[in-house]
Amino acid sequence: MKALQKRLEWKWFICFVCAAIIVSSYAFAGQASASSSDTRGHWAEQLLTNWQEQGLLKGYPDGSMKPDKPLTRAELMALINRYFHFTDEKPVTFTDLTAGQWQYAEAAKALQAGYITGYQDGTIHPDQLVAREEAAVMLAKALKAELGSNFDILSRFKDADTIAAWSRQAIAYLIQQGKLGGYEDGTLRPKSSLTRAEGAVLISRLPVPSAPTDTTYGKAGTYGPATGTETVNGNAVISAPGITLQNLVIRGNLILDKGISSGKIILKNVKVEGTLIVKAAGVELEISGSSLGSVVIDGQGNILQLGSDSSISSLVLNALTKVFGTGKILKATINEGAKGSSFQTAPGIVDGPQAGSIKTGTAGGSGGSGGSSGGSSSGGGSGSGGGNSGGGDTTQPQAPTVTGVSNGTVYHSGVLPNWNDAADTTSSATLNGAAYVKGNGIIEAGTYTLVVSAIHKTSGKKASTTVNFTMDPEVKLIGYVAGWKDWSQSQPVDAAKLTHINYAFTHIKDHKIIPIEDQNDDANYAYLQSLKSQNPNLKILNSVGGWGADGFSDAALTAESREIFANSIIEYVKKYDLDGIDLDWEYPSQDAGGIVTGRPEDKENFTRVLKLIREKLNALGLEENKYYELTIAAGAGWGYLDGVEIGNITPLLDNINVMTYDFAGGWVQNTAHHTHLFGPVISTDLCVKVLLDNKVPAHKIVIGAAFYSHKWTDVEQGEGKAVGWKAKGSGDTPSYSATIATYNEETGYTRYWDEDSKAPYLFDGSTFLSYDDPESLHEKAQYVLDHKLGGAMFWEYSQDTTGALLTALSDGLQGKPFVKDTTDVVAPDITNVTEGGEYEYGFIPSWNDAPGTASAAFLNEFVYEKGTAIKAAGSYTLTVIAAHGASLKTAKTTVHFTVKDKEPKVIAYVPGWVAWSDAKPIDASKLTHINYAFTHIKDNKIVPIDGQYDDANYAYLQNLREQNPHLKILNSVGGWAADGFSDAAYTKESRKVFADSIIEYVKKYDLDGIDLDWEYPTQPAGDTKARPEDKQNFSLLLKLLREKLDRLGAEEHRYYELAIAAGATQSYLNGVEIGEVVKYVDNINLMTYDFAGGWNSTAEHHANLYGSGLSADASVKLYMKNGVPADKLVIGAAFYGHKWTDVVTVDPEDTGLGRNAKGSGDTPTYNDILANYNAQNGFVRYWDEAAQAPYLFDGSTWISYDDPQSVAAKGQYVLDKGLGGAMFWEYSQDGSGSLLAALASGIQGIPYAGDLTTIPAEPIIDQVADGGAYDSGIAPTWTNEPGTASRALLNGKAYVKGTPITEPGSYTLTVIVVHDTSAKITVKTVQFTIKGAVPPALNSEPEEAPVVEDPADIPAEVPEEAVL
Repeated sequence: MKALQKRLEWKWFICFVCAAIIVSSYAFAGQASASSSDTRGHWAEQLLTNWQEQGLLKGYPDGSMKPDKPLTRAELMALINRYFHFTDEKPVTFTDLTAGQWQYAEAAKALQAGYITGYQDGTIHPDQLVAREEAAVMLAKALKAELGSNFDILSRFKDADTIAAWSRQAIAYLIQQGKLGGYEDGTLRPKSSLTRAEGAVLISRLPVPSAPTDTTYGKAGTYGPATGTETVNGNAVISAPGITLQNLVIRGNLILDKGISSGKIILKNVKVEGTLIVKAAGVELEISGSSLGSVVIDGQGNILQLGSDSSISSLVLNALTKVFGTGKILKATINEGAKGSSFQTAPGIVDGPQAGSIKTGTAGGSGGSGGSSGGSSSGGGSGSGGGNSGGGDTTQPQAPTVTGVSNGTVYHSGVLPNWNDAADTTSSATLNGAAYVKGNGIIEAGTYTLVVSAIHKTSGKKASTTVNFTMDPEVKLIGYVAGWKDWSQSQPVDAAKLTHINYAFTHIKDHKIIPIEDQNDDANYAYLQSLKSQNPNLKILNSVGGWGADGFSDAALTAESREIFANSIIEYVKKYDLDGIDLDWEYPSQDAGGIVTGRPEDKENFTRVLKLIREKLNALGLEENKYYELTIAAGAGWGYLDGVEIGNITPLLDNINVMTYDFAGGWVQNTAHHTHLFGPVISTDLCVKVLLDNKVPAHKIVIGAAFYSHKWTDVEQGEGKAVGWKAKGSGDTPSYSATIATYNEETGYTRYWDEDSKAPYLFDGSTFLSYDDPESLHEKAQYVLDHKLGGAMFWEYSQDTTGALLTALSDGLQGKPFVKDTTDVVAPDITNVTEGGEYEYGFIPSWNDAPGTASAAFLNEFVYEKGTAIKAAGSYTLTVIAAHGASLKTAKTTVHFTVKDKEPKVIAYVPGWVAWSDAKPIDASKLTHINYAFTHIKDNKIVPIDGQYDDANYAYLQNLREQNPHLKILNSVGGWAADGFSDAAYTKESRKVFADSIIEYVKKYDLDGIDLDWEYPTQPAGDTKARPEDKQNFSLLLKLLREKLDRLGAEEHRYYELAIAAGATQSYLNGVEIGEVVKYVDNINLMTYDFAGGWNSTAEHHANLYGSGLSADASVKLYMKNGVPADKLVIGAAFYGHKWTDVVTVDPEDTGLGRNAKGSGDTPTYNDILANYNAQNGFVRYWDEAAQAPYLFDGSTWISYDDPQSVAAKGQYVLDKGLGGAMFWEYSQDGSGSLLAALASGIQGIPYAGDLTTIPAEPIIDQVADGGAYDSGIAPTWTNEPGTASRALLNGKAYVKGTPITEPGSYTLTVIVVHDTSAKITVKTVQFTIKGAVPPALNSEPEEAPVVEDPADIPAEVPEEAVL
């Protein structure tokens, strides 16, 4: 099998026992005695039965309820809609739903009811499994609950911190209302999925909504419109005879009341969404033009006339009934009171305790025949006889009830007859006269007579049931469907054309089948199972193995290993409710060139393991009353048969999928067909003949088609057709979509048809491609019919996005003639590119393929993969070619455009612990990027930090982005001393969990990328964990993140950035693979600050641009020396300072730089520096021209910091060196805005012009005035001009603006305003009194002068928000 696999818990808590749902158009309803076997004994049996009777809960076509199956979002919507009687619909615009789907109707009701809105990307994800926290939100909204903000009740649960912020209100509400509880282990498990039974119990605890009033028809006549349809909300009741209902949709149940007693009722074109319940007796019910889901007949002596244009999915008879007409009944359940009921046309499936008592063929007569595609059924004739030898026990046993096969039925897939021995009896069976052992599946074509006899152990009397049936195996169309794709309504599988889906793959480890990492198996299987509502006969198997998959030889080696292997298969089949298993062992007894283990013993062991699996599947089938298929994928040719016991394994198998492709490829140094039908050396025909010669029945042989090609280059011209010419083999195997879109007339290729081989090829004079196309697949399909083979299969579904190959196979297998398609193609519409347009770095061109077409693109004549971001500046020519999958016609569109040079970035780290808003704004006009800091890591996932205002902040930032479209918003993960990186990067599994959590976070907040601030790989920071392996693991983590962000970008037609914050010295580089790192990141934010600090015993610059030691310039040169491009380097600026005290100077002129001093942990913000460390308080600013850095000194205290002049110099440095930009930590530390303004100007090349003269205006003080007297609680305030900072003293002590003054007394308020650039100061003083004290005379001196404390102790204006 051609396979290059790329990619790979649910349970809720007792109270969150949630929903059963419609995943099928077939309803199953009736009295408890007719309930499905899989609910009997279930903990929720009574409730499920009640809901069934009320029409709230529906089942599957096989009669099962599957109470423990997880729910999807759409299924939960359907359950809520039924329970709350939501019937009104609102137009749906979700991109992953289309009108006509049952999910569409349920979403329309839910949207109107107001409990769903969908995702930001315009989708609703109908087939996604629903988590319990999602269900809680939906239910709370459906209840229109008034939600509070007290979450204390959640703290009782151990995993409360895993509850998403958006669901906390809803979950807390339901718990407070007594509707929800937790698990015995104290957990809540909000992320777990929900089962059908669990949902029913939970919802049943909610307030019962008032149901719509029943509509009663109590007088003879005709009701309903003559044309069109009319909807009846709720239940409808017919209480009188002589009534005709026409053209109605009844949203609830339709009940024929007991009061009718006799007469005739007619239903014409009536749809009942609930259950049709006949309580009346002796009524003739005539149904035409109607497809009914569930019908239950309780009254005795009724006659049901079912027209040929009508059908019933599930008919439950609880009373004797005669059924006339040729309408189709998919399943009939015959309960005790219905013994002897008759059918003119046999139902497809019959079960129930009196299934063997019915008469078919003519209502009231006997005999009959029918057709079915398989399943669980019962029927047949019965007889009794025998006796004992004397006057002892004369008990006559009841003839056995046989299920699994039905009298006169033709089956197209395997059957598994079943019966149960009554008390005091034994049984025996014969099949066509030979002894038959229950549990052996019947799959061979032919006509069969099964006789099952029950013998009473005491009387010896015997009773028999005879069932005559026919096996006529269907022609199969099997699609291998890749598990590394995400299948859903938005990437669908056309199940209507398929009989089987083989889901590929699982692998083998320790003798057990295991999922393949990165495959989305749970969601994929849920989607594939939902397809059975469209195609009830669809079979879903798992394919184990694939090319290069090891483990088979070991698993088959011993009896013990075979037992482990087979048991793991059974558990997997049960877990995903599969219809069988497909083993793709390539190849037994061969090692595939050393790739896998192969042993000579494999030949016999393959037979042994297949036999064991067949036995276990049959045993499971008896338990489930279902036949399970067993198939294999087999090599094409003689070599494969040498490694297997073909005669021994064939009887165990339903079919052998012969891989009639890869006959030639890159390993062959001449052009050749790789999947042709006929040929002299190897071909599909020769492979079939080999199998037939080895006694493999034709109906078990399934031939293969290739949805991909093999390619040869450098072809040397020869004579005749271009097959067999010398050429260079390549490993390139383009998909069919890529083949027709890339290699066509537009690109110089011609399609040729080889009539002898019945195969096409493409050739341009140098490059040759062999492939299958619609014509060759039609020939293969006709070959299947001509040779009465089992069918055709193909590898693999995703490789033809046009659907043309599947259609050709399907039509051919139905015997339809091949008609050359002539459909023209419309040139592709490149939606987001205009001719001559100019676009930013990371631009992603977009176009949509029309139905039935595939596309390929060329960018400046090189193949361009759709969804790839264009990061290099330059002029581009993009050509997109569309090819029709059936007609092979093409059309192209060419557009010219330019990608601009990257503009230098201005990146602000914005803290999440500040509440940002229009009242606390961010000047986004001067920024290109906002890195929102931070999230942390827990259990390998990113998590929000307690106390941050994330939801409100992100909403504000997104509003800024709408006003400033150039702005990019990233989340920064980590930060100083943030742990969790080493563990998250440690294994492949943990990296996936981490990366997936980032993708979900990016989607949740509509971000433009992610910034990783790991301080530092391989080096602990504080108490953080570090490992030597971090060096390589960091590269692997970044690679995975880049891949996942690109995949998301391709879906969203948007480029997502990936950045890191990095240390500025060689120490950091020692801990990373910088050559690998730089491949995946857009920029590296160099933390060119903290070069010195409290840990130093000398006063030094901490953010200097130049210097003989550490500096921004030295850091840039270091990284460039290590191969990092300049345009990926972003240098850092500090909006804070480092402080030293007790500086030792040598003379009065000494400014303290480089002198011994006492380091402190104090890092004053720029706000603090302006307000407190200024000329008024004795500080002098100095400028170090060589270092391009300022500092402050008062003779004892020394501060290193960035100011407008130094950040402007850094901006100019970015331009001069061609760097990627500049960033700063962090925005809230400069309320004046002068640093950002200077940095932005510097990066724009605007020379710095320092303001040395501006004197700030005198502040206007509100609430108090000179000489005033005020009540206790007055709170003085004032407003700063832009570009200034302020501080205040109240009676000589630091005062925070807006603080209420409550103590009576006399006060002097002094407000000092400092200009951020000139450092000039203005002072305003007011004196006032708080009532309760005698005010002093105006302008009088206080009794003692106020004590002005150390300016370092006087804070700048403190924001209202709490600051960490």
